[in-house]
Amino acid sequence: MSTATFRLVRIARRGADAAFAAADWETFLGHQNTIIEFSRDPDEVVAAYIAKGDVLDRRLGSWERASGHYRKALGFVPRHVGLLLRVGRLEFAQGRAETAEALADRAHRYAVTPQDRRYATLLKRLAQAKAPIPALTLTKGIVASLGDGPELKAFQEACPDDEMPLADVVEAFAVCLID
Repeated sequence: MSTATFRLVRIARRGADAAFAAADWETFLGHQNTIIEFSRDPDEVVAAYIAKGDVLDRRLGSWERASGHYRKALGFVPRHVGLLLRVGRLEFAQGRAETAEALADRAHRYAVTPQDRRYATLLKRLAQAKAPIPALTLTKGIVASLGDGPELKAFQEACPDDEMPLADVVEAFAVCLID
């Protein structure tokens, strides 16, 4: 990487940090585009795709665009459990339960921590459930088979009722999905 390109990427990183702090999402996305285009570090490119996906998903509600950026990152790191779960959640949110279930299976296959296995199992069981979703009942089954964890407690706290509409369950899953 040339010195000028290195400087450009460093300036873009700083600009992205400032834009994020100011909640200037379009500027933030533009700086991430610069990083993606000019960085020669694959880890930095993956981080920029994930950052774009997170802002599009959580700040702007643009699920399709977010999913596209997460999938681009998966092109670099196809076994990234957190990305598989993010894309799976977005697929689930858009009513594509079979795709969400397949992504949950992949995430479970690559999971190395009990927490990741519980997340993947929760996503799979949510994708298999019929609306209204019996969210609390599903988590009790996961606790019985895989043990309890802070992510399941967060999900249970976000689910005040056992039978919830899909949109509320998706939001609760997003709240507990921490990596």
